[in-house]
Amino acid sequence: MGGGQISEALHALKPALLMVVVQITYAGVNVFYKLAANDGMNLRIIVAYHFVFATAFILPLALIIERVELGGKDLLFDTRMFAVLCT
Repeated sequence: MGGGQISEALHALKPALLMVVVQITYAGVNVFYKLAANDGMNLRIIVAYHFVFATAFILPLALIIERVELGGKDLLFDTRMFAVLCT
């Protein structure tokens, strides 16, 4: 098996491996939720932390991906237009 065949095999398995990683992450988060709830933490606080950490993780990814896809267009202008259209 040459280096090219291994690379092709890993490329073909990438979606399945990513699904396994996501499922393991979900399982870990559920275990931590259960531990925090059993320890007496308010469920509203757990949900608030969930949203804060999700936003902190996704926001940089979204900005980087959108910057690449937009080709360097002005993000500030897009944000202003969104704000105007929402009001």
